[in-house]
Amino acid sequence: MGEADIYLSLGNYKQAEDVLLDAISKTPDDASLRLKLSEVYVSTNELDKFDAQYQQLSELNDAEAIAKADSLRAELAANFGAGSDES
Repeated sequence: MGEADIYLSLGNYKQAEDVLLDAISKTPDDASLRLKLSEVYVSTNELDKFDAQYQQLSELNDAEAIAKADSLRAELAANFGAGSDES
């Protein structure tokens, strides 16, 4: 996940997404990877992709991770609503 953190800090969201998706394909039950990918989607305002990860995260039944994802979801909803006229 360190590589993804570096990409995120540099604003290279596509590279971070690619690294995280690869890691998730190898360890799909790792909630920390899914949370980090959710952070990428918040940064890029990709609501649909965030929601897909949120669904997968919810299925892991990790209450702490779900609570963090709920916080990220609220942040994304605020960003999305403030910066877009799309429905």
